[in-house]
Amino acid sequence: GYKGSIMKGTLKEDGSVAGAEVVVPKMFYNGQADGGLYVFGNWIYYTSPSTDTNSEGTVLTSRQVFFRTKTDGTDTQQIAAVAANTYEYLFTPSGLFYYDSSNGQIVKVAYSESAVGASSVIAEDVTDVMFVKDGEYAYGESRSSDMFFYTKAGDTKNDADVLYGNRVYACNYEGKSVLLIDNTTYVPEGAVAAQYQYTVT
Repeated sequence: GYKGSIMKGTLKEDGSVAGAEVVVPKMFYNGQADGGLYVFGNWIYYTSPSTDTNSEGTVLTSRQVFFRTKTDGTDTQQIAAVAANTYEYLFTPSGLFYYDSSNGQIVKVAYSESAVGASSVIAEDVTDVMFVKDGEYAYGESRSSDMFFYTKAGDTKNDADVLYGNRVYACNYEGKSVLLIDNTTYVPEGAVAAQYQYTVT
């Protein structure tokens, strides 16, 4: 038997699987409840524990590596490696996004059909992220509904010199963000802002 490998087969009319074979002979695992497999075009996108070792020879399994393998099993490419298997992430047709909560950054690693590109920080000082994973996707098409959301701390202080509220952003799969809500969104003209303190969660 096989444990942890990603396999493919032909789904028959009666619901059984015929001709099952290993496509990815790696352990598929991540520490995120929302994690999963993604398939875009000719690639399967997944996560696996690191097989690197430290100076004492201990395998660093708590680290996470993002991979993609062709659906026919002929090529595997590493996309990124991160310090823990609890990073929130989202694979999209154009790149991997992940949230490093230890330094408040959202990172994108772009890829094309043939190659993995460089990583870039697309947002800093992030306090939380919501990757939308239950939407409908159309490979090769770009739609305004394909985006995720994140928050940053507010940038206005109240009378007690304390930052209040927060800012909510939407980001598309190209890594371009737009501010949706900030500390002034719900403040009527001429009102005292401190009476309209909102924190969006």
